This record gives sequence, C-alpha cells and structure tokens, in this order.
Amino acid sequence: MSEYQYYEFRTVNRQLTPAQRQAVDKLSSHGHTTSTSFSVDYSWGDFKHNPDDVLARYFDAFFYIANWGSVQLKFRYPKELIDVRSLEPYCFEEEMVCDYSIVGNDLILTFEVNSQAGDWGWIEDTTQLSDLLPLYDAILQGDYRVLYLMWLRMISDGIDYSETVTEETLEPPVPPKLDKLSSALIAFVKLMEIDETLLAAAAKGAAPAAPASQTDEAAALAALSPEECIDFLQRLLAGETHLAHKLKQHMELTAPATGYSSTGTRTAGQLLAAREAIKQRQAKAAAAAAEAKRRAEMDALAARGDGVWQEVEALVQDTKTAEYRQAAKLLFRLGELARSQGTTSQFMSRLDALKAKYKRRTTFMRELKSVQL
Repeated sequence: MSEYQYYEFRTVNRQLTPAQRQAVDKLSSHGHTTSTSFSVDYSWGDFKHNPDDVLARYFDAFFYIANWGSVQLKFRYPKELIDVRSLEPYCFEEEMVCDYSIVGNDLILTFEVNSQAGDWGWIEDTTQLSDLLPLYDAILQGDYRVLYLMWLRMISDGIDYSETVTEETLEPPVPPKLDKLSSALIAFVKLMEIDETLLAAAAKGAAPAAPASQTDEAAALAALSPEECIDFLQRLLAGETHLAHKLKQHMELTAPATGYSSTGTRTAGQLLAAREAIKQRQAKAAAAAAEAKRRAEMDALAARGDGVWQEVEALVQDTKTAEYRQAAKLLFRLGELARSQGTTSQFMSRLDALKAKYKRRTTFMRELKSVQL
C-alpha cells in the first residue's frame, strides 16, 4: 500500500483576508482553499512548507495524519493569552509529544503521536479537525483536560522505556470534570487512542468543577477604573479578537493571588496499578456474567427435556448444512448439560444411537467432529 498524508489548516472565529487567501492559494497546486481553511493530501511526496510557519502566518489550527500512524494537532495562540507556567507540567517530548514553542508573538501548542505499529492502513476519515476545533477555545478558557489526556496517552503503553517518566513521577495537575468529557474531548481520545480504562482510573481523582461565582465577577468588574472600562469598550467596538479572555485575564491579575500547584498527588505507577485493578474487576464481572448466562441457558435447556432431541432429529432430517451445524451445536450444549447433571453416560448412549442412524450423512458427521462429538 502506498503512503498517504493529509494536511489541514483552519482559522478560528475569523476569516482569511483577501491577501492571505491569495498567498495560501499558492502553497500547493492541488490544495483546496476556502475563506477559513486550507487542505491538501499526498499519496506521493510531501507538503513543501513548514506547517508551523504556515500556521503562524495564516491560521489558528493545524491537523495532520499519515497512514503509517502519525497524527499531529496544533493550535496557535497570541502568546500573551496563555500562561506558559500552567502548560509546562503537562509537557513532554518522546515518541509522543505534548509541548509548546514560541514563534514570534505566537505560542504554538503541539499534540503528536507517532505509532510504531507500521500498519499502513486506510485512512477513511479526514474530517477530524472539525470535531477537535472546540478544544481551541477550551484551552484558552483554562480547560486543560486535553493536555492531561495526552499525558495519560504517554504513560499508557508503560514507562519502562520513557526518558522523562518513572514509577514515582507525579501526575500533572488533574483538571476537573475528567469523568464528563465533551464531544471534542471524546474525539481526541479516539484519535489519539487513549486508554479509556486508564482514563477511568485517573478520573476518580479529578476535582469537581468549581462553580463560577457571579458575585466575584461582579466585584472584579466593579473594581475596574473608569479609564479601564472605556479602554475595553473601545477595543470591543474596534472588533479586537479574544477580548473577553483578555478582560478575564486582567481581572485575575487584579484579584487576590491564589495557590498554584505544578503536580497532582498520584504517581504514574499508582495510576497504572489502578488501571490494572479496574481491568481485573471488569474481567471478574464479565466472567461472572458469562457464567450466569451459561447457567440460565442450561436451566432452559434442561426444562425442554426430550424436546431438544426431537429438534435435533428434525434439523438433521432437513439435510442442509446450516441445519446440520445447528444440530451439532445443540448436541454440544446437551453434552455440557449432561456433565453438569452427572448423566454423561446416558447422553453418550443417545448420541451413539443418533450417529449410527445418520452415519451416511457425512456433512452431519463432519459438523459433529467440529464440536468434538
């Protein structure tokens, strides 16, 4: 199978200017450009430009996927809007990447997975970026669940070969509402193949979301000087982007300082152990459910008495392969029932008689052999 690569860039909450769109059109002769996006795919060759440069010049989001297992998601923000101190506990760079870089006045946040499986499979869907775009604003609002999810992805395959994480490494700060993911976060979990059992283990330590205090916000707004109010209103009328976030940032800077934690409380080893404990409980529950189902089926079979043998006879006399197969399955279950009731010798006598009666029906004999009867 040949290689396949797909690149897509998007703006967020804005359109390209005519000059930007004209420049974007020239990035590739077979790309597709709209007022908010640019996409291009390659079965041979590569995109000739640095995606980070294109992102910094024209767009706000970038998505890349290749059929050998590489996936990238990048978001560009004005660097003054993001507190890098809050990002750093989540950042790492190994075979998987969750990191940021500063390009001019912008911050580019990167999520990347490079699979070692080498499956070279088909890529059936290249529309994932639309599902992931809400994460852009979520991060801007301080929702760092996607960063924590990426850290879970990094440790999910084990940490024996990690250069940055050991059993004793503390998790990054645990964002609230890990147990209630948005549709965009669910899409991210699927795209990055994040272990949902590990996620369930981690979610047990997530703090509940703190309710927004309208009183605190009202007090912070009331504390703004007349000059500050006029300044923000003028910028609003001018159409300045991200102004609501900038206002919240300004209000937070003038509010009393709160404590800051750079880690959670659990180690990577504890989370991995919690995952295994959940898997063991799930396996026991599944085994118990399967056994309960089997017992119920055996009870129902026993209640039918000789009617089951009559059904077997009717199926065999139909002389069709599907009916022979069904008859063999019923006989196998009758054998299980006989073993549980201690009546195996009686079952074998009736089975031998049935075999003798239909010994010339080779297809039926073959089906019996396939279920070891």
